[in-house]
Amino acid sequence: MVVGAPEIPCEIQTTHVWISHLSRYLRRSGHEVVVYEEVGPVGAMVIDWEQVQGEVIEVPLLDTQFGIMLP
Repeated sequence: MVVGAPEIPCEIQTTHVWISHLSRYLRRSGHEVVVYEEVGPVGAMVIDWEQVQGEVIEVPLLDTQFGIMLP
């Protein structure tokens, strides 16, 4: 589940929104999973851009960070 995904500026992203890039990346990496925005099943991994908790990942190009929380 992805909470509060940011808008990514055109100079950094292609025509697809971030959530679409994440789904494709995971599939190409051999992970057949569904990426939910805002609401997902209980026990899902959570990527939270709003209340950064868990493992913190810095995103220098966007001057921000997000947190990953595993079930």
